[in-house]
Amino acid sequence: MTETNSEPHGPDELAAWCTPWRVAFFLGIMLAAAFPGIVAGTETFFRSDYGVIGYPALKFLTETTTSIKLPLWNFFSNCGTPFLAQWGTMCLYPGNLIFIALPMPWSLGIFCLLHLWFGGLGMFFLTRRWLGNPIAAAFAAVAFTVSGVALSCLIWPNYCVALGWMPWLMLAARRAWLEGGIWIPTAALAGTMQMLVGAPEFVMLTWLFLFALWLCDRKDASNSMTWLVSLPAIVALITALSAAQLLPFFDLLENSQRHAGFQDTRWPMPIWGWANLFVPLFHYGKSDQGWYLQQGQFFLSSYHLGLAVMMMAIFAVWRQRNRFTWLLTGATLLVLILALGHKGLLYTLWLKVMPGGGVARYPVKFMLLAAFTVPLLAGVGIKCFLDQAQAKDKMRFKYFTIVMMVMLAEMLIIVVLAHWFQNKFDVVKDLRLNSSGHMILMGSFVLTFLKSADREIAIHLRKIHLVLALAFVAADLLTHMPKQNPTVSAKVLSMPDERPVDQRPVFDGAVRRAMIVPGAEQALLKSKIAEWDKDIITKRLAYWSNLNLIDKIPKVNGSMTLRMRHQDEVQSALYPKEGDAPAAEALKDFLCVAWQTHPTILVGWTNRTTALPLVTAGQSVRVSNDDVIADLISTNFNPRAYAWIAPDGFEFEAAPYASAVNASTTNLIFGLNQLQFEVNADAPTVALIAQSYNQNWRAMVNDKPANVWRANHAFQAVEVPAGKSFVRLDYIDDSFRLGVIISGVSGLLCLGWLGLAWRRRRTNA
Repeated sequence: MTETNSEPHGPDELAAWCTPWRVAFFLGIMLAAAFPGIVAGTETFFRSDYGVIGYPALKFLTETTTSIKLPLWNFFSNCGTPFLAQWGTMCLYPGNLIFIALPMPWSLGIFCLLHLWFGGLGMFFLTRRWLGNPIAAAFAAVAFTVSGVALSCLIWPNYCVALGWMPWLMLAARRAWLEGGIWIPTAALAGTMQMLVGAPEFVMLTWLFLFALWLCDRKDASNSMTWLVSLPAIVALITALSAAQLLPFFDLLENSQRHAGFQDTRWPMPIWGWANLFVPLFHYGKSDQGWYLQQGQFFLSSYHLGLAVMMMAIFAVWRQRNRFTWLLTGATLLVLILALGHKGLLYTLWLKVMPGGGVARYPVKFMLLAAFTVPLLAGVGIKCFLDQAQAKDKMRFKYFTIVMMVMLAEMLIIVVLAHWFQNKFDVVKDLRLNSSGHMILMGSFVLTFLKSADREIAIHLRKIHLVLALAFVAADLLTHMPKQNPTVSAKVLSMPDERPVDQRPVFDGAVRRAMIVPGAEQALLKSKIAEWDKDIITKRLAYWSNLNLIDKIPKVNGSMTLRMRHQDEVQSALYPKEGDAPAAEALKDFLCVAWQTHPTILVGWTNRTTALPLVTAGQSVRVSNDDVIADLISTNFNPRAYAWIAPDGFEFEAAPYASAVNASTTNLIFGLNQLQFEVNADAPTVALIAQSYNQNWRAMVNDKPANVWRANHAFQAVEVPAGKSFVRLDYIDDSFRLGVIISGVSGLLCLGWLGLAWRRRRTNA
């Protein structure tokens, strides 16, 4: 498994012509041709999480970071929740600077496409380094950049980043344990970039493959100590460099709704899912909104890897048997089986023996690694065929023809099975047309590739045929799933809410929340509005999911991945998965719900005049560590008269607050990561803040530290003395502060290491 840098049978002018600059240009033109509106800024992606989660969160991040402060806390979602600690919000990823340099939503679309392009270029360098063949590297780059998995990742900006850094990390890490020196900090920096974006599945799969590759390289390492030490050193450096993100994340995870053994085994690949590797629309249905969905799995819109790519990968497995090929083949088969979930049996074993194996929320996510290994296998197949052509091996056409005929036979069998076993959701007519078109594209690839490999043809014609072969691979992948990444006018996401102020929630300084009632929440989740722009505008005006962040409208619920455990329990009571939702009018009053969605109009809002302010005081106190949600959602709950305090194992003197007192709160001011107000009370009392409880909130009462207690199961309370008191709460994340120190020191270490290596190289030169 040694790395190679030249072809074994002498130089090839076509290979020399296939330079990184030309490949980078081709990848850029390919993406620009596929998404011209995104590149021009006139259109935007919107489907699924991109429009309602990713875009609002990143817009919120951009607008808050311009104040030279990081948003540690998100006041506007889920009655308040940590923001930076969410990890997937990408707060600390340096590439976010593009959102400050270019306007939204244009910059976000460019951001996603740039990372796919960057990943494709990384795959070119990686494959060229590992296989020593630029032509094979170019094919692998195209196959990686626009695979069904890569195109599926466009709806999650952080997944695009993680995918884009994967080949660069693989390249640097392998050079680190084979060569040492400068490549150790280089690999650590690349791994940190992938780590900072909150895609734990990518991280896990990347490092499992790297570990297997590290073991396979043991015999090829020239220095056994370098081989032994490099991988642990890289892991340690990445952990330290990412500490500013990881420490807050683990702190939030410990206190979130996800326990240590959390698993979500929904959406495995269907048992017949392997057929989609050859026939993309097999057992796909068509939604009311016009896009195709795999029956039984709704996470990845596609994991098709390309017909020509699969053909060359199969050719590699058959004709190029070495440790590298076996590693790629074994990894691919393993994730294909694991993606089946419990039906594949291995997944059940995986969850039992792999610590944290449930990090892959949906089993189909194992296909993320196949999007890396299969293009590499295809590169091996391309190189194998070109080596045989260079050696004038006459049997190469026989092998190539057999593989092609096997591919065609598989496709025809699957198409026939699609007719025999079709159900009411199948789109068999679309499947036939789609499969026929892609058989033609595969045939076109075969013809042009064979022409490009023929040394009897003039070099300028071979160059044209090579470009055409790459174009046919790209066309196959970009068109295999119609409307996979639809776009709408960029104005749809950026448009301001121009409704009259009496017809929508308004945040005018007096803190009030909006609440989408459970029925409307379900209607928006399962929206069947066929017009794409109308659908996203409806959700935008209803402030659904994270769309409230665009206008900074405080809301009871939201779409943050991790929520404080107690707050999530309250939210689950308000939005039950089964049965009727409680009226809970008194609880809504406490949560200062001043607007809720209209009973029949999704984008309409009704005003609730009984909502309390965000901060109240003077209620009598009842002490209990037990679940008090039943009382909170009952008709007996009176947030104006009493409040529940949970000591959580600490001493709390309830006697002074046994009776209600006359008290008022004034001068409420809140900013990024802080809140302050004044309390006037006739006697000592407790100030209640209808904001999610989190241990990182610190209180100062009249410039003296005070405890922040958990109140009404999931919210905050602070003790105040009689008279006028000034209360200030600050969100202070000690884990983040410690992480910044660790990351900063580690960053200086890496920069110093790189600087010394560069200086040494200049001296030796």
